[in-house]
Amino acid sequence: MLLASLVSIVPLSACSANPRHVDSTERYLCNNDRHLTVTRSDKAALVLFEGRNYKLTARPGSLGERYGGTGAYLVIDDDFAAFVADQEYGPSRCTLQR
Repeated sequence: MLLASLVSIVPLSACSANPRHVDSTERYLCNNDRHLTVTRSDKAALVLFEGRNYKLTARPGSLGERYGGTGAYLVIDDDFAAFVADQEYGPSRCTLQR
């Protein structure tokens, strides 16, 4: 159910199949004025959101880059990201800060 929420809010225009920011840290501004910081490798993503850290494992998929863990999911597609965690936070639509 959480993953379905993410799929509905990430733009489908680019749908990048290959990670383009591997081994980098990026900061996103989300629709609810919250900040999302993501550090990615080829197998995992470390996420900082609302003062909490999440370690997510890369998941196969055709929609951008997907990462998941216990109760948290992240989808990154070009300059857009969608994140949902622990039912405490609804889906966040986020844009890469440059």
